[in-house]
Amino acid sequence: MAGEFSNHVLSGLRVKLVLFRFYTGLLWHIIKRYKSPTKVKARWGEIKDSLEVYRIKKATHKVVKHEGRFFFSCNLPGWPQKNFYNKILSMSETSTPNSLDKLGIVQIGFTKKCPLNCEHCFEGKILNQPEAISLEEHVLMVKKLQDGNVPLIQFGGGEPLNRFDDLISVLKSANNSSDFWIYTSGYGLTQSKALSLKNAGLIGVSVSLDHFDSNAHNVFRRNHKSYQAAMDAIKNAQEAGLLVAMSICVTNEFCSQENLHAYLALAISLKVNFVQLMEPRATGNYEGMDVLLTQESKEVLDQFYLNVNTSKALQKAPIVQYFGFQQRKSGCAGAANRYIYIDTDGFVQACPFCSNKKSHFLTGNTPQDLIELKAEGCNYVKSVNHEKTFA
Repeated sequence: MAGEFSNHVLSGLRVKLVLFRFYTGLLWHIIKRYKSPTKVKARWGEIKDSLEVYRIKKATHKVVKHEGRFFFSCNLPGWPQKNFYNKILSMSETSTPNSLDKLGIVQIGFTKKCPLNCEHCFEGKILNQPEAISLEEHVLMVKKLQDGNVPLIQFGGGEPLNRFDDLISVLKSANNSSDFWIYTSGYGLTQSKALSLKNAGLIGVSVSLDHFDSNAHNVFRRNHKSYQAAMDAIKNAQEAGLLVAMSICVTNEFCSQENLHAYLALAISLKVNFVQLMEPRATGNYEGMDVLLTQESKEVLDQFYLNVNTSKALQKAPIVQYFGFQQRKSGCAGAANRYIYIDTDGFVQACPFCSNKKSHFLTGNTPQDLIELKAEGCNYVKSVNHEKTFA
């Protein structure tokens, strides 16, 4: 099945050539910045070493080619990008630990509105309350992030498509120094809206699809039209020329090799670019519930993740990402190590799941917030020092 479609996933020699070009450019920028052979050698070694924690032995390395750029992940900016190498070097340096320039991703809770109330929603307790962030404030937030050289900005919610006109306005107000994605249930992503988002500057959409079975997905999403909405959204986004990721919250009930491979088979048939495997967290609608993955489920997910990323038979399948695997291996990238979340009230948090709200992003003390978030770390996974890690 994996060889019967083309979703712009490159593998084998073509990826090796891309990586060669990438590392050659990185080395050249290191030489330009540090000049001294001793410093260049040291920095080159540090950055290369920092990437080791993200490598998998015998992996079939893959990359998505899209409109002349290359995407290793839907949570990394495409390469080449404006100031890409300078960003890598800034993120890997130990100076200015409280600077936005150290961040690789920021996700913004764009709205409290949503037509669904999904079983696992981390915003379940505040859904459909009055909006707290105006269009003008969203524009200023994005400007502040871009002034801070944040290369990847994601819009979530709620359902960001509920503020479609505002979303278009924010995207049009931004410059091209950042990549923009939305996290969506797919509800309301028509052909015309997908094309409008693309024309306004959106790079990709991550569509939440929590089961390969339509009925099971609809029950999880508490809406009998949810599965078809997701299917339509994937098709419409692809036809508009957007990158597409499928995102699933893997529960203990779902977690089996059979189910995971059935989900991947669906992703292959839909020709999406990425698959994201997410773990449930005891927050929002899941607050106070025993939903964290068991050790057995984690082992099943780990094995699936390793298998699909080392299988030659699946080297043309979508790129599969599993954050829990990386978190347990190298610590959480959230909590201002490489990522922060700005909630639907405009306040800075470590991520959507950790309840450690700081000051308002526009009016508060963001540098101090970043320092505190790094010191507090992640509620779920022990954090590590990511000073020498840019991925």
